[in-house]
Amino acid sequence: MPAYFHQLSVLVSCLALQIALVPPSPAGVLDQGDHQGEDHSFDNHKDEDLDGIILTDANLESINLRNTTLRDATLVSAVLLNAILINADLTRADLTSAILLYAVLRDAILTDAIFDGADLTGANLRDATALNAIFTGAILTEAVLANADFSGTDFTGAAMTDANLSGVILIGADLSGSDISGSNLKGADLAGAYLLGTDLTGINYDSETDFTGAFYDAGTLFDPLFDTTGLIFVPEPSTAALLTLGLTVFAFSRLMMRRPLPRTPRLTPRQGL
Repeated sequence: MPAYFHQLSVLVSCLALQIALVPPSPAGVLDQGDHQGEDHSFDNHKDEDLDGIILTDANLESINLRNTTLRDATLVSAVLLNAILINADLTRADLTSAILLYAVLRDAILTDAIFDGADLTGANLRDATALNAIFTGAILTEAVLANADFSGTDFTGAAMTDANLSGVILIGADLSGSDISGSNLKGADLAGAYLLGTDLTGINYDSETDFTGAFYDAGTLFDPLFDTTGLIFVPEPSTAALLTLGLTVFAFSRLMMRRPLPRTPRLTPRQGL
């Protein structure tokens, strides 16, 4: 063998040895620490315990987090496009401004989780449990929330147009200022829900849909033939009522300011001491 080819062979062997000795990249490793801004797209982390993990601004596109616990996790502004979160536990997790387009959160636990300003367009939250969660200003256009429990959840200002809300439980939920026009509400339970300024035009509902005790006001939008029987109308407070309340508070505060402070009794030494 010519010397040139022999040297080339030795060089290739050395390179192969160096590559073999290089430790694996930590890019796919996740633990309960700080992983801000890391790229874990398409990683597989199902059935793991990641409670308290910090994934702010992380790229988690198409990540598999099935059956994974993420309690108290921080995923602010994380990208979870097409992520798999089936049966994941996100109790008290913070997903403010996170991107969850077409993410799958079926049977997930989202109790007390924060999705403020998050984008869940086309996401699947069927059968999820999200008691007292926060979805203020979130985008849930064409999302699936069928048979999920969102009792007490805050959806104020959320965009929920053309969503599948069939069989969803929204008892006591606050949907004030939200847009759920064109959504499917067949069999949904909105008893005691707040619908102040909510757009309900074009919704699809049936006899099983329960609006009993739901609150609405002059800003709530219904279709012309919608029957508001059983709902509670909240009148807008008049200017006179607000003025009277303000004057009452002002007078009370002035009275408290003029009221003399209680005098501290003067202590005298006891005789014989």
